[in-house]
Amino acid sequence: MELSNKLALIGAIRSLGGSLLWSFTGFALYQYYKLPLTSVSLFYVAQAIVSSIAFIVSGYLTDLLGRVKTMVVSSVISSMVILIAFIINKPLIVIIMVLIQSFFNNAYGVANTSLVGDYAIGFSSLIRYFSRLRVGINAGWAIGPAIGGLLYEIYGFRLLLLLGSLIPLAALPLLVSLPETGRIPERGLTFHVNRRSALFLIPSFLTFLVMGQLGFPLLTKWSSLAL
Repeated sequence: MELSNKLALIGAIRSLGGSLLWSFTGFALYQYYKLPLTSVSLFYVAQAIVSSIAFIVSGYLTDLLGRVKTMVVSSVISSMVILIAFIINKPLIVIIMVLIQSFFNNAYGVANTSLVGDYAIGFSSLIRYFSRLRVGINAGWAIGPAIGGLLYEIYGFRLLLLLGSLIPLAALPLLVSLPETGRIPERGLTFHVNRRSALFLIPSFLTFLVMGQLGFPLLTKWSSLAL
């Protein structure tokens, strides 16, 4: 299988498992686990902070460990922590495990993007790789929420935790078969942010908050109308 198609298939599998879970996490904290809206809002804030830190740290990890190894390790840890959330099934544990998963999913994303950049030779190749990857990821996101809504309604959120932990593991055989592109020397980890980076990070952080909570009011409103 061509590398670009393999990456697209991996992206589709992972986004399917992720969208089954992420689309309903905030709603489940409110409806399924009976947490107040304040707690749900704080969860989204914490997730935005964790994700921002992950983007900084994971760049260093990607160069230190290698792209493929970072993707494999991040994928396994992400699935393990969600499986723990499924087994224990307590609100605080679910929140903590989902936040840990958010960190490693973003680490995976950084490594994945770096790998695509390494594989692509020339501008046209870069467009082809990223386009096919985006098609695969979008396909998973198109299917996941629709199936997830039905499963949530019939079986509850706990089943989504189980599927969210197991489905991404199906991509592991494809992941480990990817050729590594080698390590890039790195001087060390730094959290120094210049003015240009800060101007980029601030709106990105706010956008993440808005997009993270976009589905929550829609689900809550739809649920209230159904009742």
